[in-house]
Amino acid sequence: MNEDLVKKLAAELDKELNGHKPLTPSEREALEALRHDIQKMLHEDPSSDHTGVVLGKLRDGTTRFEVSHPNLTFAMAEVINALSTMGF
Repeated sequence: MNEDLVKKLAAELDKELNGHKPLTPSEREALEALRHDIQKMLHEDPSSDHTGVVLGKLRDGTTRFEVSHPNLTFAMAEVINALSTMGF
């Protein structure tokens, strides 16, 4: 997997978690869980089942955060496209 894209998403998640836009408790929880999953994915074989789970969460996140956090959504879409190009 393109580790640079994943690191970019992780940085964007940190920015959103610590940013100025208020997050609801459920949004914060979802972003923190995704951040954890991405960190785990960085240390695993790209073909693991966990990668598919993270891909599903990214797709869900693009819908959920599209309006409220567009930069995060853009970063998620880049990772989804990279994973799709790689056959996931």
